[in-house]
Amino acid sequence: MEPKPPEKFVEPKEFMAKDGYPAVTEGMAAGNGRARIVYPRRTMEFLAGMLSGQLHHPVIDATGLTGNYDIALYWDMSGTSNPDAGPTLEAAVQSQLGLKLEQKKGPVDIVVVDHAEKVPTEN
Repeated sequence: MEPKPPEKFVEPKEFMAKDGYPAVTEGMAAGNGRARIVYPRRTMEFLAGMLSGQLHHPVIDATGLTGNYDIALYWDMSGTSNPDAGPTLEAAVQSQLGLKLEQKKGPVDIVVVDHAEKVPTEN
C-alpha cells in the first residue's frame, strides 16, 4: 500500500526569505504565489527570453545594452496590481531593474504548412 500524499503542500520555512519571497541564490524559485529570479552574469537577450516565458508573449531586447549583468527580480505571480500582494512582473522589471516593457506591433516569423501527406513507414 502506497503512502497517501499530503492534503496540502506547505513550503518549508527555509525556502522563503524574510521578505516573503522564495530564497534563491541562482535560478528561479516560486512559492505561495510569489517568485524570485537571481541570474548572475547574464545578457539582456537572456532576460528577454526569460520574460517571454513568464509573460507568455514574445519579448524582444531593444535596450542596446551589451555585456553581462547580475539580474535579481522578485514579483507577485497573481497578476493583479494589488500593492499588498507585491509588484506584478511588469512593475517589478521597471522598479527593480529600471527597464520598461512596452507593447508594440512588429513583424514575427511564422511557419505555414499548407499541405502534408502521411507516408507509410516500415516498423
